[in-house]
Amino acid sequence: MNRLQRTLLHALRAQFGLDQPILSQLLSYLGNLSHFSLGFSPRYNAPVMDLIMARLPSTLLVMLLSQTIAIVVVE
Repeated sequence: MNRLQRTLLHALRAQFGLDQPILSQLLSYLGNLSHFSLGFSPRYNAPVMDLIMARLPSTLLVMLLSQTIAIVVVE
């Protein structure tokens, strides 16, 4: 691993808080979770809560339909 890769790796660890002790990471995570702050998705370049909320209506619809079908089939 060359110096640039190590520098990038250290920067990413610092950015995501992975350079902190595990207990500190856990407390930070729980604190953010209590404020519904689930972080940022680098893959989608958007906050995670926005991604969840965008897909929630479709998820609830599929859940409702599957439960309705299950109840109809059982009875």
